Amino acid sequence: LQWDMRQIHAPQAHAITGGSPAVLVGDIDTGIDFTHPDLAPNIDVADSANCLSGAPVPGLAAQDDNGHGTHTAGTIAAASNGIGIVGVAPNVRIAGIKAGNAAGFFFPEAVICAFVWAGTHHVDVTNNSYFADPFLFNCRNDPVQRAIWKAEQRAIRFAMDQGVTVVAAEGNESEDLSHPTMDVTSPDFPPGAAEQREVTNACVVIPVEISGVIGVTADGNATQDTSAGAYPDHLKSFYSSYGVSSADVVAPGGDSLFGRTAEAPNGRVLSTWPATLPCGRKVTDPVSVPPSVYCYLQGTSMASPHVA
Repeated sequence: LQWDMRQIHAPQAHAITGGSPAVLVGDIDTGIDFTHPDLAPNIDVADSANCLSGAPVPGLAAQDDNGHGTHTAGTIAAASNGIGIVGVAPNVRIAGIKAGNAAGFFFPEAVICAFVWAGTHHVDVTNNSYFADPFLFNCRNDPVQRAIWKAEQRAIRFAMDQGVTVVAAEGNESEDLSHPTMDVTSPDFPPGAAEQREVTNACVVIPVEISGVIGVTADGNATQDTSAGAYPDHLKSFYSSYGVSSADVVAPGGDSLFGRTAEAPNGRVLSTWPATLPCGRKVTDPVSVPPSVYCYLQGTSMASPHVA
């Protein structure tokens, strides 16, 4: 079921190395399911933290109550243990750095806390499958948005100065980030507050448009057969944002419209999921005890952890 791993030749890579436990990946997301049998062998509990308040609470407080973080974590580091899936780097250690709440919002105080935590805890690489709420685009000519942009930029640069490699999702708005024109999303909190507004290159998506961040676009599992109107391999996913100024690399994120094949019937990416949370496209592996749960999702959120 892991068409995504075959696309990037992960099995061939695993024949050489599955990564090293000396490498610590910080998954800045909604937390991590510490009990998932496909993740537990590789989770670094001591370097995990809940940053929702803006002040880190270490360890098991980073439990995932949304599911998104557990999904991205599995793509990075699900163990090669005979059950479920295998991550890109099944031997590395992974820390859950919880900056997203149960509703999936990543507010400035949490994002800043997460990058400071990563920088002070010798994290080698962070995955960032989100944009920092409440503004999709933070415009530097607005004093509130400028303050958010400046604070988050400083935290990200602090982490980079400590040797952290920062990888981030490009976004799912099918937007050219190099030539943005309209933001219909912001502010996305409180619900219903969004207003349509014109944006320019004075407005940036954080973290992907911070200088030095590796931006990731998504592709699907389109067929190699280009005859009879079929789509060529590595077509950009229909939803994926892009832009020469911010996109550095492409990775499998799934495509439910143009990426449905015999290998990927729903076109999406399968990864780990908390057993206690709902999932519309659930897969259960009964081999593990208790049975481990997996979920199909699509998005640049799914592409970014392949790169991280």
